[in-house]
Amino acid sequence: MSDRITIDPAAPANGPGNGTNKKLRQFLPIAVIAAAGFVASWFGYVSLNRDEAARVQSLLGLRADWRTADLQRRILEAPNLVSDAAAFAATAPELSIEEFRSFLEKKRPTDDAARTILWAPVVKHADRAAFEATASRIHNRPVSIVHPGRGQGPAIQWIAPPEQAEYAPILLFIDFIGRTVVIPGIDVYYDATRRAIAMRAASEARVLATPPVPLTGAAAEGPGFNVFVPVFPSGPVPATPEERRARVRGFAVGTFAVQGVLDKATAATPLIVEAVRVFIAADSDPAGPRQMAVYDADARKFRHETSSATPPGPALNRVIRTFDAFGQRWTLVYDFPDAVVSDLRSASPWLLLGIGILLTTLIASALVVKQHQMSAIETVVRRRTADLAAVRSTNQRIFETSVDLILIVSRKGDLIQVSPSALAILGYRPEEMVGRNGTEFLLPADLEATRMEMRQGRRSGAPRNFQCRYMHKDSRAVTLAWTGIWSAPEQRHYFIGRDMTERHAIEQQLRQSQKLEAVGQLTGGIAHDFNNMLGVIIGNLDLVLENADAKAAETQYLRSALEASMRGADLVRRLLLFSRRQPLSPSVFAVNDAIQEIEPLLKRVLGETVALKTALNGGAGRIVADKHQLENALMNLCVNARDAMPSGGLIRIASATVAVDPASAPQYPDIAPGRYVTISVTDSGIGIAPDDLARVFEPFFTTKPEGKGTGLGLSMVYGFMRESGGTVKIYSELGHGTTVRLYFPASDAELSAPAEAQEESLPTGSETVLVAEDRVDVRAVAVAMLERLGYRVFEAATAQAALAVLDSGAKVDLVFSDIVMPGGMSGLELAQELRRRGVKTPILLTSGYASPQALREQAQKLGLPVIGKPYRIVDLAVRVRAMLDGKNGNGGAGGKHGK
Repeated sequence: MSDRITIDPAAPANGPGNGTNKKLRQFLPIAVIAAAGFVASWFGYVSLNRDEAARVQSLLGLRADWRTADLQRRILEAPNLVSDAAAFAATAPELSIEEFRSFLEKKRPTDDAARTILWAPVVKHADRAAFEATASRIHNRPVSIVHPGRGQGPAIQWIAPPEQAEYAPILLFIDFIGRTVVIPGIDVYYDATRRAIAMRAASEARVLATPPVPLTGAAAEGPGFNVFVPVFPSGPVPATPEERRARVRGFAVGTFAVQGVLDKATAATPLIVEAVRVFIAADSDPAGPRQMAVYDADARKFRHETSSATPPGPALNRVIRTFDAFGQRWTLVYDFPDAVVSDLRSASPWLLLGIGILLTTLIASALVVKQHQMSAIETVVRRRTADLAAVRSTNQRIFETSVDLILIVSRKGDLIQVSPSALAILGYRPEEMVGRNGTEFLLPADLEATRMEMRQGRRSGAPRNFQCRYMHKDSRAVTLAWTGIWSAPEQRHYFIGRDMTERHAIEQQLRQSQKLEAVGQLTGGIAHDFNNMLGVIIGNLDLVLENADAKAAETQYLRSALEASMRGADLVRRLLLFSRRQPLSPSVFAVNDAIQEIEPLLKRVLGETVALKTALNGGAGRIVADKHQLENALMNLCVNARDAMPSGGLIRIASATVAVDPASAPQYPDIAPGRYVTISVTDSGIGIAPDDLARVFEPFFTTKPEGKGTGLGLSMVYGFMRESGGTVKIYSELGHGTTVRLYFPASDAELSAPAEAQEESLPTGSETVLVAEDRVDVRAVAVAMLERLGYRVFEAATAQAALAVLDSGAKVDLVFSDIVMPGGMSGLELAQELRRRGVKTPILLTSGYASPQALREQAQKLGLPVIGKPYRIVDLAVRVRAMLDGKNGNGGAGGKHGK
């Protein structure tokens, strides 16, 4: 895509009147092209059917020309490694096979198409004995120059060659495929065809190849050819063919499969939609070309298909191109699909006329702009030196293969060059952008800031880093991070832009996750304090209600207060679940079973105007989660979906198994790569506005009318999913409904056994309980409850005070301790200290669940039961009695303090 300008040093200088003549000469071709375009458009309109085939063939030919030139260039690069091997072997004639192999493996690209490479020096008849002695010493085995005799495969017989003037015995051989075994000393000259090709390569001092032949041990790969690279003594190459043949030192020979070379040549090219047939023949082959390979557009690769058929004749959708490579004539037959040909046909004569006039105008305008640019560049190019050609070649290769967008822009903002990556980033082919001004693609809101960056770059000459948004061909905004620099001599801006769209999306997800984490921490702290206060209220109300002397009216008031307190406790539990400080009761169960169990209840709740359907994937497996909380989450999601469909509609619950791999992991910043079971709840409701979608998981945020919702349903779902090791995603579009998808880590564990029914009575006892609680009001309620249940109680405000009570020799049957306490020792550390001392007294922990997650998890690992605040007297009675009766696996009834 770079501009290539040739300056004739013998051209006469501009004299009087030459400027006007030069401008006429410059613009005359443009005028001719414009006139020809308009005339051609008119005749195309008049005789569309007659000229349609020629026009389509011409367009296909342009595509074939580009493809042929690209393939020829890549094919000619195939023997680069063979040339390196020749140079290396020629500089060190006594190389071992290990040194030869090490050199080639370091130099060989990962996508190199060479199957085998060998080095065969030219040996005179008089030097034959000396060569065999040297080769035997290098290979540490007897080596003789041999020719193949009778036999085939392993049974081949090797014979001494006849006396001849020269030999080309194989000295070094590397097989990258591992299918061929070659004996050092085989004379490459034994075959007349190879000898002729080698002599011709030496005479012409260039790389030549044999005609295609079957490859040994690689029938599935199809035919191939040998490439001969001649090597001459250091210094200038001999001038005449006779001198070259006489002084050639040897040959590096590479074996290539035709299919392998073609696959490598097309690996980095854009998608090929047409069928391509490849015919190859040496230029001296009178039989003509033979079909070697066929490109399969469906499989996107070549397959070998050898036949003696000649290239087919012309057709509307067929283009034939030829080129020479290594002394062979390659013929490429392109058969374009009917769909491509149909796309190239004009819709109507009027459309053809309009497009022709428009294209002619654009081409003429572009040529005028280009002509002015060429005139301005010509002065600069005259000062360039010849060695810039190599630099341009390197820059062009970077330009064509860059995944970032590279733009070369004029001072006025016109796009001079656009890298091929524009198609992937912006949806435009480079030729659709070149010649147009950058303002046509920039988002209008970013136009002035971008112009300011360009002006600052021209003034300072220093690189500029900035961001702006371009419009994709499909009308969406693409954010690009640019690094740009101004070149004063060339009067051009050079920009490299990286697509930041995916990164910004991931950053937005991360910021949302961090925001919810911060809200969760604040919510958890507040809920913890409410738990303690509610614990005092609920506990005192329970104690008063246990008083049988209370009047009936007062009892009703107390029960109403208790019910309100319990509703407050339920609200706090929802907040704690959002902040992931509410302990779960996980079990292993099948997702499909859980959905089927709650389906009848959901149908009753949703009513008759809402239809509920399930699509359960049989492959959706098991998860480890709190089944009760999952049912609550599904209930919340379905109620929200029902409220979003005031006139009724359809709710669909589906299950599936998905894999989050490292490539898609950035889209899920909350979870690690792995296998997940998903549950999707989809409605056909009114949808959620984009501004509200980012806040739906925040506590107390709701889009429902006043009094219709607390805003804790989705918050609870979010906290439950994060506590379960998964995540939740929500997708919504106004007027088209909403989908909420839950992601649970898949599990292969055994299904959990059904839980036993809990005891409903209010058990009592007479044992001694040590209560360790730092808050006076909470401790007082716990002590009063235990004493009401008949237990004797010791009190301690810290863990150290509790140890002092135990060290005093007091008989204690149960230790009841808060997890987080002041004084540097938590309730968990108190339990560990007691176990270290050998104390087997049962230990029951309690927490308002503001304790660190690590402490609660460690308590579960140690088998220490935890009762959450606030708790009622019946909860405490059942749990304490179970501990004293040894039903929790943490101690027996009436455990003694002591060792």
